[in-house]
Amino acid sequence: MPDVLRLVAIDSVSRNESALAALVFDELRNVEHLVVERVGDNVIARTEGFHAHRILVAGHLDTVPGDPALAVIEGNRLTGLGACDMKGSLAVMLELAKDTAKRAFDVTWVFYAREEIARSESGLLEIAQLRPDLLLADAAIVAEPTGGAVEAGCQGTLRLGVTVQGLRAHTARPFTGRNAIHRLGAIINQVAQYEPRVAIDRSRDEAVTSVRELLGDLIEDEDVLEVLDWAPAAPPSLTHPIIQSLVAASGQPARAKVGWTDVATLVEMGVPATNFGAGDPLLAHRADEFVTEAELDGFATTLRGLLFS
Repeated sequence: MPDVLRLVAIDSVSRNESALAALVFDELRNVEHLVVERVGDNVIARTEGFHAHRILVAGHLDTVPGDPALAVIEGNRLTGLGACDMKGSLAVMLELAKDTAKRAFDVTWVFYAREEIARSESGLLEIAQLRPDLLLADAAIVAEPTGGAVEAGCQGTLRLGVTVQGLRAHTARPFTGRNAIHRLGAIINQVAQYEPRVAIDRSRDEAVTSVRELLGDLIEDEDVLEVLDWAPAAPPSLTHPIIQSLVAASGQPARAKVGWTDVATLVEMGVPATNFGAGDPLLAHRADEFVTEAELDGFATTLRGLLFS
């Protein structure tokens, strides 16, 4: 089993990735075939000039809040904060980045910060803004947990905040006032009952408009509906030959990604991308998340088969 426990033991909750970024940088900086750069708390390691085509493999350093000290290995399973999402895959990435075997492609390894919080703070976006040249590639793999299958594309996400107005009144005459909490209750109930019937494809503005239509007259002129976070969806990119090769190597049929990932960020930059990593995605963010040795070995074997001659 790759040294996942060492990574899990380092606290790297979002915005606190410096120690883990330093470990990754120090581990790769003296690898002869790599050019390594650190951009903030993001580490980018590249092979250069060996091949005509380049694959980018990306994984985030951060975790959701929790206690990394509770990590434990039992048999062939490692349980701990971030084991599944996604320090298991990070450990495999570190091993393969150092591997001196002959490659079929040039490879860019990206270890980035702040994926688990608002997209506006993303370390991958930080690299895209400061050093977009480091993210150029023919195709990309985001090593989110996928159970060893290729999970194509991703869903978009929209997070809204609603502020409604109330009217103060004396408790003896509540009918002269208006309870803002009760108004919010009606809005929450309306959202809870919403059942989308078909897959949709909407722009940011169209999505906001659809929410306004859903809430109708529950939102009044003096109320505020604001966008707190927005991230676009991404197409599946399954027609790209490198991604087709990854699907074949995985031995499993490709499936759709449920949820949002940084595949969307890379596709926005013109890089066809897909999700592929170790671990069960249903365990991500759970207090008892774990990754198994078999999952790590399967991920490593498939990725090695794609990247190396």
